[in-house]
Amino acid sequence: MVEPITPTFLQRIFGSLFWRISFIFLIIVLMITFAYIEFSTDTSEAYFQERNQRLNVTLAQNIVDEVIKHPTDSAQWAAMHQLMEQVMKINPGTEMYVLDEKGQVLLPIKVGSVKITPFTVETKPLNTFINDKDKHCIKALDPKEPEDPKVFSAATFTDKAGKKGYIYVVLGGEQYKSATEALQSSYQQRVALRSVLFALIAAIIIGTFAVWYLTRSLRDVIQSVECFSKGNLKTRINLNSTSELTPLANTFNQMADRLVNNIEELKSTEKLRRELIANVSHDLRTPLAVIHGYVETLIIKEDTISPEERKKYINIILKSTDKLRKLVSGLFEFSKFEADQIKAQKEPFFIQELVHDISQQYQLQAKKKKITFNTHIPKNLPLVHADIALIERVFQNILDNAIKFTPKKGKVNVQIQQQQKYIEIIIKDNGIGINTDDLDTVFNRYHSQNRQQQNKEGTGLGLSIVKRILDLHESNYHIKSKIDKGTTFTFSLPIYEANSLEK
Repeated sequence: MVEPITPTFLQRIFGSLFWRISFIFLIIVLMITFAYIEFSTDTSEAYFQERNQRLNVTLAQNIVDEVIKHPTDSAQWAAMHQLMEQVMKINPGTEMYVLDEKGQVLLPIKVGSVKITPFTVETKPLNTFINDKDKHCIKALDPKEPEDPKVFSAATFTDKAGKKGYIYVVLGGEQYKSATEALQSSYQQRVALRSVLFALIAAIIIGTFAVWYLTRSLRDVIQSVECFSKGNLKTRINLNSTSELTPLANTFNQMADRLVNNIEELKSTEKLRRELIANVSHDLRTPLAVIHGYVETLIIKEDTISPEERKKYINIILKSTDKLRKLVSGLFEFSKFEADQIKAQKEPFFIQELVHDISQQYQLQAKKKKITFNTHIPKNLPLVHADIALIERVFQNILDNAIKFTPKKGKVNVQIQQQQKYIEIIIKDNGIGINTDDLDTVFNRYHSQNRQQQNKEGTGLGLSIVKRILDLHESNYHIKSKIDKGTTFTFSLPIYEANSLEK
């Protein structure tokens, strides 16, 4: 025998749906947190660059306005060069350039320790900056670091010769970039630490409550299923109609109801099986005991018994064997119905012809008991759609009971009526009748009424077989009876329609 493996602590934790959902929720929160940190850092950097550009939006124009006051070209250029160097000393985060109309650097300005070689700046961003009143974070190339565009300030000027040029001030120079990167790293660390800390606390508090709230219905389902599995068959899952697990709960409740009903049916079937075995044993024992007794008598009195007595004993034996044969045949037939081995082979036929043939068979039995046997069959009846052999068995079983339980000078009537879509057959007698309390169970095997009438010949299975045959035909049937007033059995058969599909 294989021993069950005891799960470890981690297996128990991660095997729980609650903790698995909580863990996944924590991972999602942390991913969102890191994405937020990255997004907030980029957003803040863009904000500071735009802010820096807006604060220095007139810097280039101020240089132009200051230098343009000098009267000569040489003086103008010298003053511009001197002013730009002073500004860069005061504000090391800026880098200033003089560009011609096409954007080429004119002055060999030294920026830090690097001397700018001839370089051309694209003038389109410069013109956009000059003409755009809103100025939303416009960037252009940095002659020192062309691969890293930066925010800037720009203005146009015209020299004495009438040539157009640009004053181009890069606002994110080398020193600015170095200081920004250091601050940004520190800022990211602080934001990351605070965000992760906040996310963990929020995930633990909100996540635990949210997962508990979301899985509460599932816990109710699990508890109910466990309770049901332990033998409490009355357990049902009661959930709010708005719960996502309500369809599952309803399915479980329906399954539980069907299971309980099946268990009850099995118990009832087992009870009936035991009763059937007891009844069959009794019914088989009686004719066998009679046969055995009379055969034994014939053997013992072989030399002394008279021919009349011998004939009498043989007739009793014959009658008992016939009863035994009917009982075994009925049990065999009933067992085939129970095992669903009999299927209705439906075909069109005239019900009046079947009733006529059967009535001729029972006229003799009725005459022997001095019972009036009548049939009422209208003319021009349509065909019915049924299994003729099984329907003949229905007539035989019902008529057997009718004649058996009808006293002398009684009446048995067979009447046929045509309805809209079916033919109705009514078999009525004025016999001993059935107790009203027994009508609901009259189709059960070995019904109590049949057992009370044990002195009458029969197997006690006739109406049970009738019920199963009519169920195969999906026929409507019912029985009415009163003690000492008689019994009326009614059933219907569908009218055959040539253009309809046979079931």
